[in-house]
Amino acid sequence: MKTTHQHKNQGREGAILGVVLIVLVIIAFLGAGLMSLTSADAFETGRAIAGAQAFWTAEAGLELVKARGGKVKEPYPDIYGATPIILSGTTSKGSYQVTINDKPGYSNAGAIKRYTIVSQGTAANGIVKNVAIEAEIESFATYMHATHSEETSGGDNIYFGPGDILDGQVYVNDQLNIYGGGPTRPRITELTRSAASSVNYQAGASPLTFQGGLQLNATPLPFFNDPEFDPIADVEQQALSGGLALNGNYRFEFSDDGSFTYEKRVGGSWQAPSTGTLSSINGAIYVDGNVVLKKSKVNGEMTLASEGSIRLTDDITYESADGYNLHSSSFDPSVLDDYVGLVARTEVEIRRSDSLRFDDIAVHAAILVTDDGDGFNTYRKYENIGTPYIWLYGSLGQYRRGVVGRSDGKGFVKGYKYDTRLLGHPPPFYPYSAYDYSGWRTWSG
Repeated sequence: MKTTHQHKNQGREGAILGVVLIVLVIIAFLGAGLMSLTSADAFETGRAIAGAQAFWTAEAGLELVKARGGKVKEPYPDIYGATPIILSGTTSKGSYQVTINDKPGYSNAGAIKRYTIVSQGTAANGIVKNVAIEAEIESFATYMHATHSEETSGGDNIYFGPGDILDGQVYVNDQLNIYGGGPTRPRITELTRSAASSVNYQAGASPLTFQGGLQLNATPLPFFNDPEFDPIADVEQQALSGGLALNGNYRFEFSDDGSFTYEKRVGGSWQAPSTGTLSSINGAIYVDGNVVLKKSKVNGEMTLASEGSIRLTDDITYESADGYNLHSSSFDPSVLDDYVGLVARTEVEIRRSDSLRFDDIAVHAAILVTDDGDGFNTYRKYENIGTPYIWLYGSLGQYRRGVVGRSDGKGFVKGYKYDTRLLGHPPPFYPYSAYDYSGWRTWSG
């Protein structure tokens, strides 16, 4: 009896041991599976982290290039001195390589430049992410009339008034002020853009002024008045490395044979003149004082930049325009081969050498006033002088719009026409606006 009882217990113990072994095997398989899953999760988590690191490294490279373009405001090949442009760098999470190329299918020969920027980021484990954007920058010679402010420094509105004609695009960061209706209403023939939400219409004025259409709430056009960016300093550098750089106040006269004379003012008198030719310089003329520009007929290409003001005492015209009415609807601009840029820090003023002479004046030039001064203005603008016309053929940009006349018939009337050649060929070293970026995209590998 006793022996049989012990045998049964041993059988039960063996059965229990078998169950335990099976359970252990199952637990082992489960543990191995859990370890495999944990390892896979860890691997995928690591890849996700590395992918994020590669993405943000690529973004870092892209942002560095955008910041550089935003500060310098020049075409990227001029900033980096090469085409195509390949830049490399590292962050704490990986490395990047940025490539800048001309936008495929677009020619960058003109005043509007377009680029494709691709930044490739690589994490420490080799994971790769790419980000890309399209970049565009345009010359200030792109618009017939561009301003940041449409008010005087005293806060008074400046109007487009009866008889004014602007044949070209207008872009302002301020509210537009329009005065007068009927057949003499001011006319803008091409698209007008304003960052404001409305237009100030006075004395019967209406949207009929905007013959080329009106766009309100436009993105503000980047202007200067920025201590970190100085377009006049860029012209200075070009003048020092192949142009003409002068210290003091000067008077210039350009002749139809391509030559020019310049005289320095010392005390109350002009010194003996010096001479030069546009063909012998790179097109950049820089003066660190004020400039007086006598009646000239320019044969060649140049940008004249002044740290102060530029005063026009008479007509400034192109030699190749001789005998043509540039404001005629039938005029063919392809006959022209001369280019003038006038860039001043404080103002460009029309002031006749004979203060009693107030007939029409012709100005062939792309004009830009970079700082918050008096803009493009005229002498005796608040007096009854018979409302002569300023026949400006070119473009006009100014931080604060200057006054050339009044809506009540005093001063000058605007006869402005855009020189369409400037879209493809601005004057040498003419300043650019700021970059606009679009088309952001990303992909792996």
